[in-house]
Amino acid sequence: MRMTRFGAKAGANGTFHVTSRVVDKDYKFGPEDKDSIVERLRQYGEFCGVEVLTHSIMCNHFHLTVRIPAAPGPELDDAEIVRLAAVGKISYGAKRLERELAQARKDGDEEAIKRLRNKVLSRRLNLAKFMQAFKQAITQDYNRRHGREGTLWEGRYRSVQLENTERVVPLVSAYVDLNPVRAGMVEDPGDYQWSGYGAAMRGGVQALEGIRKIVMECLDSPRSGETPEQEMHRALERYRMYLFEKGEAREASEDGTGGRLGIDPERVEEVLRKGGKLSAFEASRCRNLYFTEGLAVGSEDFVEEVFERYRGQFGARRKKGALKPVGVDLPGIAVLGPVRKQAITVPEPFSRKK
Repeated sequence: MRMTRFGAKAGANGTFHVTSRVVDKDYKFGPEDKDSIVERLRQYGEFCGVEVLTHSIMCNHFHLTVRIPAAPGPELDDAEIVRLAAVGKISYGAKRLERELAQARKDGDEEAIKRLRNKVLSRRLNLAKFMQAFKQAITQDYNRRHGREGTLWEGRYRSVQLENTERVVPLVSAYVDLNPVRAGMVEDPGDYQWSGYGAAMRGGVQALEGIRKIVMECLDSPRSGETPEQEMHRALERYRMYLFEKGEAREASEDGTGGRLGIDPERVEEVLRKGGKLSAFEASRCRNLYFTEGLAVGSEDFVEEVFERYRGQFGARRKKGALKPVGVDLPGIAVLGPVRKQAITVPEPFSRKK
């Protein structure tokens, strides 16, 4: 009998590739549905303490790479328990939980405190509880949105436990992020907004953190003196090269086997040659700091002219206004900003210096 759900037991930890498909293999999920699924993924990932490394929400199924931490971390105080109850929207009710916890503390009733806290703690660090809550929420949202009733899923989810090494976790994560490329939906994995990599390219905080973990724990390592922002952009470039290497299209052999949809080999070569940096066109499709928060973009002469005009807004040590864009290939383009920043937006907490 095939085992399809590793990691279901309470306390089981590790990294897992998880998949689930809708009933009848029908193409059910449109853009609004996919947006809702990603929102629920983040919600229940936080509630259950599950680290979502990356994901891909397709039209009739989804793929996740998730990690159940080996250690629960510091004990959660009552305020955090109540906050998580609100995040997970537990049926007991966060307000009721807060009220009864406070009363139990006042009464010194340790049994009641343990019982009340367990309403949240019993659902954390457990893949089965996470998947149950996540898939149930998707079903309720979908049925309400489309006026339907009944089951949405073909069956229980499937999970494969992954060895947490540089060979396995990045490989399976790339497989997840390359799903839309293999399906012929996009040519560049960064163009698919319902994947972990696509969300990271749009500045999604949780997605960026997932990519950082994949790279820094498996493919690369932190460097001394590197700021969190620099580390994050290096991780994105490294992962982009890895995706393109693994996602290259293959031509079928003479007998018609071995072929697969994927990224054009010339594009792969171009991305590797540029070290994972984005072209001007690619950067225009992402949240770009230079285009939204910079003071000037243009030729070096133009940027220097603007710099001199606003010289008083910069420190005395700043000698030159025109800077070469970082992390993106923009030939002949200079930029002006208060600091030398990477092109693609990296939100808090990654933009804070160490």
